[in-house]
Amino acid sequence: MGCFADRDYVHAKVYALHGYLLSEKDYAEMLGTGNVQGAAPGIPPGMLHDDFLKAKEYVFRQQIRVVVDLYGASRFYQELLLSFLRCYEIRNLKLALTGAAGQDVHIRQWYDISPHQSLERDVLNQEITMEVMRTLTHTSYLASIVSSRDDLSPADALMDADRFLLRYIFLVPGRIPSTLRGDIFTICAGAAAYIRITWRERLKRYYDMNDGASGEYMRKFLEPAGGFGIAEEQVKKWEKIMEGILKRSLPAADGEAGSDLSLFERELEYVLWSRVGKFFYRQYHSVNPVICYLILLHFQIKNIFAVMEGIRFNYPRDELRKRIICGV
Repeated sequence: MGCFADRDYVHAKVYALHGYLLSEKDYAEMLGTGNVQGAAPGIPPGMLHDDFLKAKEYVFRQQIRVVVDLYGASRFYQELLLSFLRCYEIRNLKLALTGAAGQDVHIRQWYDISPHQSLERDVLNQEITMEVMRTLTHTSYLASIVSSRDDLSPADALMDADRFLLRYIFLVPGRIPSTLRGDIFTICAGAAAYIRITWRERLKRYYDMNDGASGEYMRKFLEPAGGFGIAEEQVKKWEKIMEGILKRSLPAADGEAGSDLSLFERELEYVLWSRVGKFFYRQYHSVNPVICYLILLHFQIKNIFAVMEGIRFNYPRDELRKRIICGV
């Protein structure tokens, strides 16, 4: 029996799930013991070392199962929950498109969002061309990326996938009843600001573009046509906050061309994580707790993957702790 739960149930469930998010102590324990059972109960012993990719896929599925279950339990916020899952499916699409572009695929991790997938894993076992991708996606939402024009190349489609993701972030708020929206536009603007700043920094550091050139490139190839509409000012406000904090917390040399982006991105993620954590407790009866929980869960998945990589490849524990954004 599906969709049995009312909105109050969803809110109560999300609050309960929030209480089970991993804490700093939990991460420290995993690092100390080399055991990730707390994040993925039932993971076969030895999988982390014997088949690392399979272990990551197992952990991902364990983590997002609660979202799949929530989607099936209530009609409330289904669009939001599905959007969260599809953000991971976009990664699957990009993995396939990378192969179609003839680029080496070093990590073939698949994000299993079944039963809500539009792209099946066996695409990785095929010789992938754009024609194949159009055939596989022509009846799904992914067609708007893959079939946007006849002469679309795999490389162009990869950029269009990023552009679609940004546009997709702002589709959901408009479908939430106005009385339930809470701070959803502000929260989505924060996510968009994070993506936009990260793109700009990648263009600056890896392609030696100045601010003017990177801004023009992003407007042409990456940002949604027309910007972010009514949320544009909120995105800019978030960017100003993030850039101010980064300027105070990072050394000046960190922004130079060729410098490592990992420290920058961690600081940026921490800004978003800390503010989303506060929004979770605002306006209980709005969508706030639901969207904030999803973002916190996303960060938790990233944290667990960082811990797993550290354990598998025996990274220094002090360095690993710096990669963990934080626990609840």
